[in-house]
Amino acid sequence: MRARDIPEAVEAADPSTSPERLGDIADAYQELHPILVLNPACPDDLRQWIRATTPEANEAWENHLAAERAQREAASSQTGRQSWQIQQSQYRSASSNKKGWERVGRWLVLGVVIISVIAVIRGCGRLVQEVTSSSGSDTSTSATPSVSPAPANAISASSASRFQSPTQNISCEIYDDRASCSIYARDYGDAGLEDCDGTYFSMEIRDSASPACGSEFATDGMAMTLEYGESVKSEGFACSSADDGMRCWNQSNGHGFKIAREGYSTF
Repeated sequence: MRARDIPEAVEAADPSTSPERLGDIADAYQELHPILVLNPACPDDLRQWIRATTPEANEAWENHLAAERAQREAASSQTGRQSWQIQQSQYRSASSNKKGWERVGRWLVLGVVIISVIAVIRGCGRLVQEVTSSSGSDTSTSATPSVSPAPANAISASSASRFQSPTQNISCEIYDDRASCSIYARDYGDAGLEDCDGTYFSMEIRDSASPACGSEFATDGMAMTLEYGESVKSEGFACSSADDGMRCWNQSNGHGFKIAREGYSTF
């Protein structure tokens, strides 16, 4: 009798059939052994007995095991290929990222170099401009002659130079941006000249000369004596002492004043 013609063939193949029932079917129908041996519910001891007693069942089981091995190997091979593909994809991605970062790095380095070069060029430009400006300023200053220079034999004095006439009636000082003199004894009222109300009449020259009433310059008797015929220069100003008075002026524009007992004047 063929296995498919036996009614119990369905139970022999059904995994839900109990092991006891599978044992009964195995005892009653050797034709169903090839089916029973492949049933997952078949106990191991029953399967071994069936394989030992029925060559067809043993062959069916060996074929089943071979098919499972082939399936596992195929699955493993597929998994390996997938793993290799993933690794290759990751490698390509990492390589691409590395190349991308290398390009970014090269651009960053190039940008830093360009910025540094621009900074150096700008710094050099400013330096050249400053040197040129300074040079031009120095040239301009040195090239501009005094309109009314001090005499060649004038005494060079420091800032805040203090001096007085031989009679000590006129005392003067040159300080920073001015030259100033004060006179004690004078006859300006008799000469019809404007006089200061104080003890001293004073004058000063900056860019232009004018009276400086209310101010006293080097009147403490501590100034050096500038003999008649002598001159002093300092801070762009100059003064000359003579027996007819003291004359002071701005060397750059020639403006100044003359002050004496008999009177005063500006020029």
